[in-house]
Amino acid sequence: MPIPLEQLNKILMVSISHIGDIVLSCPTARALKRFLPHADIDMLAGMPQAAAAYHNPYINKVIPYNIKDWQQDRDKLTALIQLLRKDKYDLALSSPYGSADPMLAWLSGAVYRAGFDTHGSSRYLTHVVPSISPAIRHETENQLAVLSTLGITAEDTDIEFVVSASEEGSLSKKLPHLRKKGRPLLLLCPFSDDTQKNWTISGYSHVLQALEKVADCYLIGTRSQRPMLNAINSYAGHVAKVLGGTLSLGELGALIKQADLLITVDTGPMHIAQAFPTPVIALMGPTDPKIWGPRQSCDIILNKPMYCSPCWHKDAVKNSCHRNLCMRRIKPAEVIRSAEAILTASKLSNGLVQKSRAEYPTIRDLDRLK
Repeated sequence: MPIPLEQLNKILMVSISHIGDIVLSCPTARALKRFLPHADIDMLAGMPQAAAAYHNPYINKVIPYNIKDWQQDRDKLTALIQLLRKDKYDLALSSPYGSADPMLAWLSGAVYRAGFDTHGSSRYLTHVVPSISPAIRHETENQLAVLSTLGITAEDTDIEFVVSASEEGSLSKKLPHLRKKGRPLLLLCPFSDDTQKNWTISGYSHVLQALEKVADCYLIGTRSQRPMLNAINSYAGHVAKVLGGTLSLGELGALIKQADLLITVDTGPMHIAQAFPTPVIALMGPTDPKIWGPRQSCDIILNKPMYCSPCWHKDAVKNSCHRNLCMRRIKPAEVIRSAEAILTASKLSNGLVQKSRAEYPTIRDLDRLK
């Protein structure tokens, strides 16, 4: 049954998932808006991750989802269902990331409901897309696949993350000396909430000790990660400023936008950085860089695949791994060399000359820049 595009005036995107997943949904929202400029597009997103949806310029309204248990929070669920049905959505699009998403698409009362054939979702949807692609593709492309149910094809997978002037201003108030020293600005995002994606505290300490000589260093993360961020800084000799839990998501976006380099594991800030001309060094192991990795020409992915990696969708393998060997095989010297190559090539001096992405070295250039 084809979905009549001319009848789609109210669209709901359901994404009860991580910050990075919500950031990667931007191309889908943009394609919807381009093909259906008359339609309002809302997003139902889990808290606190829903903060990322506010920075998607194609979302009209963000509906926070803050229900941990459907049995215990029946009143909250009932109120949410009433709120969704009051808006009378013509179409609800479910993300592929959890069983709650297609159920909420159904509970919204939307006339048409499209999503992926995961988590037994078919019973809740009117239009189902295969979740397994014949070829490996980036997650932005995977999310765009849901639009095939509308007869919409889109190839633009660029990420947009809008930072307001007030967020840039509040960042300046919190970090008034961010650009006063005339040195490159380096961000390290060491941790994901999924611990198997993480590198070692020792490794980051070595990297921090080496790079603080050439750049002003900041450690970013959540409030709960602050003790580990402090540990890295302590082992490195307290050479960085720790920002764990001190910035809003918009302020963090403003900081990433200004940075000259972000070193990170597979986590939300890595995806946010794709909206800006900020080079990324991504340390990846359990997740497939071809699917989840950064994709700009200036980005570098450090990945030491093993026979069992990537394991992110192999539950038996993933659940039996307790040593993160694929991450531990990444050596501090590789991270330092990659970072020094980017910072050297950028020629950032007291004048802080900003460069375009095309001017930064790719991973193929690193041996030449040694």
